[in-house]
Amino acid sequence: EKRVSMSEYMIFGFYGLTTAQQKQYLTDVEATLLMRPYNSAAEPYLKSKVTFLKNFTQFVSRGWLYLPESDLAAFDAFVRRYHSIALKPQYSSWGIGFRKLTEAEWDAAPDRQALFDELCAGKYLAEEFIQSDASLARFHPESLNTLRVITFRRGERFEVFGAGLRVGNNGLHVDNAHGGGILYDKGTYYWYGEHKVEGDAGNYAQVGVHCYSSKDLYNWKDEGIALKVVEGDHSHPIAKGCILERPKVVYNKKTGKYVMWFHLELKGKGYGSAYAGVATAAKPTGPFKFLKAGRVNPGKWPLNMDKKDQTTEFTKEMPDYVRIIRRDYPGGQMSRDMTIFVDDNGKAYHIYSSEGNITLHIAELTPDYTGHTGKYVRAFINRYMEAPAICKHKGKYYLIASGCTGWAPNAARSAVAKNIAGPWTELKNPCVGPKAGITFGGQSTFILPVQGKPGKFIFMADIWRPKNAIDGRYLWLPMKWEGDQIILEWKDEWTLDDL
Repeated sequence: EKRVSMSEYMIFGFYGLTTAQQKQYLTDVEATLLMRPYNSAAEPYLKSKVTFLKNFTQFVSRGWLYLPESDLAAFDAFVRRYHSIALKPQYSSWGIGFRKLTEAEWDAAPDRQALFDELCAGKYLAEEFIQSDASLARFHPESLNTLRVITFRRGERFEVFGAGLRVGNNGLHVDNAHGGGILYDKGTYYWYGEHKVEGDAGNYAQVGVHCYSSKDLYNWKDEGIALKVVEGDHSHPIAKGCILERPKVVYNKKTGKYVMWFHLELKGKGYGSAYAGVATAAKPTGPFKFLKAGRVNPGKWPLNMDKKDQTTEFTKEMPDYVRIIRRDYPGGQMSRDMTIFVDDNGKAYHIYSSEGNITLHIAELTPDYTGHTGKYVRAFINRYMEAPAICKHKGKYYLIASGCTGWAPNAARSAVAKNIAGPWTELKNPCVGPKAGITFGGQSTFILPVQGKPGKFIFMADIWRPKNAIDGRYLWLPMKWEGDQIILEWKDEWTLDDL
């Protein structure tokens, strides 16, 4: 596998190239190794935005302020002078960690000192926000488009080696919707997922839930952040730095609201909270407003649990699949990897890994989809299943999930039931082809019904890379059936005609 930079992954489409095609490129990593001996003196200026600005400020017409060497009063004056500013981590590149702050947003911040301290801790640089020239903006009005010129110095001469026009996404691809799901609404697909950033920090919610839209599943438009994390209030359930995973959005016909559910871990608590969070919006692209988060169905026993087992008495010697549900009965059951499913009758269900990921729960939602009715069942008891994805095909319910091996991929699992509450019959690994034993390197996240193609579905999965979260990839495959058995066959390339 060739080592590539984020620019090559995003701009040159490395995610779609074969190994042979990738070998035709001189990558950023390789170019850096070749050029480093000749640019050792200049490298500090190229790596650090602040070092560059301090040494070449006379040639820079854009206002800037390095926050760790400033104070709240100076930053306040900077915001009010330029009204809209760009915030960038000192050593970031390709927009990773970028944030925009307007004067109105600064005025509305509940604790400006806390926000400023947070930016200082992240070694943020503030710059005057500039707009694209009209001639460049026409290529993609929503983004800052730039002309990049590459030069080489030969003696006292500078020669232009190449030039390139950098524009925004422009509907070419989706690059930040991890652990996501898709809503089809009024002729448009909306893809929601976790917005990741570079490094280990990307495993925590630094930005929120990203949204993209498409009419045809091929061409995508960046709709921005649908649900933003809360900055400046570290006690808020979705404070920046919490863990916010696997967002799913459904539309409620009765209320006219779009409802987003997600797995939530409170900031600084690791994976100990095991909460389900919910937010709503008037439009599919948001902004979504956070409603609440917590454990699920406190004080309620599963519908398929024997009466004799419905007791809160337990001992540490008991098996976990007996002990944990009793322990958590008063405060509510754990909710981690999850999905949302709306049945043909309009009833919605929350399917989630519970009891320390030992058992799946399938819980009925209230008519407005923002809470639980208290009716739920346990499924696949003591099977350690996570990453559930569900669909309905020819009157039966089908599930794809994974085992529990941390971030590492494992063999997919599949199951079928005549009723969503079960009983469920577990089938075999649905994957066929190279790396079928590790789900082709991915993990299930969603099953997408394709509009206009009754009975046709797409299996969606994520390839997780926790050491550099932004480098996670997406895996989509057409779904087939042989009797009740789902078949996922590896394909290097495919189209909707292959469904």
